[in-house]
Amino acid sequence: MALLDDLVSQAPDVTLRRRLQQAVNDLRRNRRFGLTFEEHVPETIAICGAELTKGTTVQRRDDPEGPVMRIQQLLSNGGAELATAKGQNVTTPVSELLLVKRFGEPMYASLEPLGLVLEQADLFVSGETAC
Repeated sequence: MALLDDLVSQAPDVTLRRRLQQAVNDLRRNRRFGLTFEEHVPETIAICGAELTKGTTVQRRDDPEGPVMRIQQLLSNGGAELATAKGQNVTTPVSELLLVKRFGEPMYASLEPLGLVLEQADLFVSGETAC
């Protein structure tokens, strides 16, 4: 915090310096010790090859860090009408979308076996795993 105090004192504008000092003082008062939990965007995981239906949460295949959207309607032309977090509706081809599950949502119904382990052997038989 001493470094922050030094940097604040170097601010040429008096009003800015006062506001920065107030922000640093607020940080000092709100400092927590022990286990702390940062607020963050809910964690998600894309489920490859899952069937998309109305109400499904999805994101674009080419933008894994992009926004999560909800399918409002599946269109007959192979597209989907999506509702964004900002309340806008956009249309995107279904082939460009992946099902997304948020942390805590059940996803076991979406899992598919990729292979099997044979008894009394160190053999693993794999299946195809393409998204």
